[in-house]
Amino acid sequence: MVGCTAHFVTEDLDQGPIISQNSFKVGQSDTIETIKKKGQELEAETLFEAVKWYLENRLEVYWGKVFVHDKPRGKSS
Repeated sequence: MVGCTAHFVTEDLDQGPIISQNSFKVGQSDTIETIKKKGQELEAETLFEAVKWYLENRLEVYWGKVFVHDKPRGKSS
């Protein structure tokens, strides 16, 4: 299995709340090049999803965990 994670950035490396994660299985016929290609495509999809949710105001961070809402959240005054 190979995977990627989109998360909020904090002062600690790779420790921010996770927004989105995806993975794929590595087959016996995969080469380092096919794994890199699949990984780069999955990274792009995962990052796009996370940024889209953020821009749609669908994310809420509560106690260090990210919750994705079905609909945009209202703005607090």
